[in-house]
Amino acid sequence: MDSLPGEVAVLARSEAVLAALVDVLPVCSYVRADDAEMLAHWGDDPATTVIVVDSLGDPREFSQVAAQVSRRKPIVVFSPTGVTPAMAALTRVTGVIVVDGLRDLVDTVRLLACQPLPLGQDGLFGGRVPCSANPEQAVRALARVAAYVEWRRAAPA
Repeated sequence: MDSLPGEVAVLARSEAVLAALVDVLPVCSYVRADDAEMLAHWGDDPATTVIVVDSLGDPREFSQVAAQVSRRKPIVVFSPTGVTPAMAALTRVTGVIVVDGLRDLVDTVRLLACQPLPLGQDGLFGGRVPCSANPEQAVRALARVAAYVEWRRAAPA
């Protein structure tokens, strides 16, 4: 596997989420701490390139911190219940990327960690896409990352 330009930070309470990521990515240690506090910490950490969360903790505090951190680096939220209306609203406000399957989680995180985000207005990804062999999953991962890139472009500074 290609080496990553940085670390993937994981704030996980689910052993399945942690196991899925550890199998395919070099992941920094996961922690059980205040979610918003860890988001702020990893948001400022230059070695961390992607943040993965499977629990929001206090939703109000999470959304305030996530809206700031998402402007600098992607936050992927694993929601096994799917993209509910509340999760869709959270995505619109904070720019977090919501996934509901472990394979989609892995593909999205790999894409974010291994592929630099497009700069400028062209919105094009270069190089190969390090996703699963399943084309539908790869397209979903690309679509999620593209939506995040568009959110960052439109987000107020």
